[in-house]
Amino acid sequence: MRPHFSEKWGTKNRKQHAAFLAEVEDNPQLHREIVEWFLTLPLWLELEEIRAVHACWHPILMRYLTPPLLSGQRLSSDLMAEATREPDTEEEKNSPEPSIFKAAEMLTKGMEIPLPSGYSFKDKYDYERWRVRVRWWDQNATTYRSAAMVEDELRERLTTWTGLHFGVPRSQCRAVRCSFTLVGPACSFSIDGQRAPA
Repeated sequence: MRPHFSEKWGTKNRKQHAAFLAEVEDNPQLHREIVEWFLTLPLWLELEEIRAVHACWHPILMRYLTPPLLSGQRLSSDLMAEATREPDTEEEKNSPEPSIFKAAEMLTKGMEIPLPSGYSFKDKYDYERWRVRVRWWDQNATTYRSAAMVEDELRERLTTWTGLHFGVPRSQCRAVRCSFTLVGPACSFSIDGQRAPA
């Protein structure tokens, strides 16, 4: 859904999604099947014994996002398009006003905050970043240095400026962070008996 040919985001997005695009770019039916399957998945689950979200449990943005969602906290096709429409300016992105994009990004990619003026870093794709993903669940993450989810070399260069506020009741959070890289051929899996396209 992200623009892969836009002047502003195209090169970065194509590079980040190269493996996926190589599989589906010339196979629109497969692409449609994959997107339709993802639209069957909830953005979050809140069950009696467990809460689950892909990246960040943020009750305020969940409440904001709930009214336009389909039952079961699912995105519609139209809402998926709106959820992937990145703001044009950093000012809009950094404003405290919620949006469908900001809510979906927070829940599915994690919390990112702007770095202090004068700070930036290059990501693994060699693109300069002025925002950093943070450890929103960590009670001890009170400075950029302790909160940033970056390599140690960059962490040491970050400021110890305090006063970070994540807008999330961290005292109620219990987080398990999993990270993986798929090596080898793609695999199929299922959730609630619905098989994902291979």
